[in-house]
Amino acid sequence: MKATQIHHGLRPIVPEALICHAANLQESSLKRAPFAIFDVDTRQAKAAGGWTYMPRTLPYRGDVERLLAQASRHEVPLVITTCVRGNMLEKSQFENLFDDTLFVPLEAKDTEWTTRCDQYRKFYIEKKFRREDFPNDKPYPPHEIFLYSINAHRLIDILNIDEWIVFGNAMEACGDLVISKLLEGGRRVIYIPELMVPGVKCANCDPVTFKNEVFAAWQARRADAMSLEEVLKYMNARLQSSRLATVA
Repeated sequence: MKATQIHHGLRPIVPEALICHAANLQESSLKRAPFAIFDVDTRQAKAAGGWTYMPRTLPYRGDVERLLAQASRHEVPLVITTCVRGNMLEKSQFENLFDDTLFVPLEAKDTEWTTRCDQYRKFYIEKKFRREDFPNDKPYPPHEIFLYSINAHRLIDILNIDEWIVFGNAMEACGDLVISKLLEGGRRVIYIPELMVPGVKCANCDPVTFKNEVFAAWQARRADAMSLEEVLKYMNARLQSSRLATVA
């Protein structure tokens, strides 16, 4: 069977502006956390408030809720993106509905949010809005947040966390892009296989074979796989170790 085409092999050159922004960042006052969680497109914001799951991720809702509940109990940082095929809210709408989540805007000149990062645990990265002409969008399509959003890079740098737990939707596209960028930045990535959901490229394929090919590509680049149960235990152990180190 032909190997799945993974996004990192086809990635365009990143604009210089997205590489050089770090020198202009102010040092964050955030207390360093042992790890963070990246929720890639599993949910979408409802216009009336709250979150709902995408059709592909709805079967995994219970497991996702377990993970997010543990993250909430222990104040683990959570970064959220939503699928461009789902409902996307403007900044003013989002901020009116989600006062516990910091909106990270697409507009590069909008940096006011960087002064408030230490007030939040949850962060939402804005993507481009979906348009009919997206296949011809230049230079990057809307799901490639780390290729067109300087603020996405700013957030990861400000959080300054070395270890990320990643799960989500469209694993061969949006998921792969997030994992690629975190690995390229020298960070450890742990992905949860049972919570990685194939996207449109697997509409007519065997999902098990497809997922295994993507996983093999990630593991070749030193990403680590853990089941949900392993991740929950690992989180508890890491948090306990971090607290003991702080006391010592």
